Amino acid sequence: MIDLKETQRLKEQLEANPSDFVAIIENTPLAICITNELGNYSAVNQNYLRLYGYEESEMVGSSFLMVVPENDQDRLQDLHDIFMKLKDEI
Repeated sequence: MIDLKETQRLKEQLEANPSDFVAIIENTPLAICITNELGNYSAVNQNYLRLYGYEESEMVGSSFLMVVPENDQDRLQDLHDIFMKLKDEI
């Protein structure tokens, strides 16, 4: 379930203090990942690691598809690519 209030609070906090993004992301109860344009993890917070049961070293640099069921991977990669192109949430 997505906590829309927490998501909005985070967006506002990041806009107000972009240089504090690491601390902001680590101090939220949400599980958060950041991917690059290829869909590889650039960063994950501790809640994301707990959710999927991986170590940071296993995830950073790997494709986000590692946590996606095989049948959904093509569709979700396409959605990721659209998101990266448009820079807007779908």
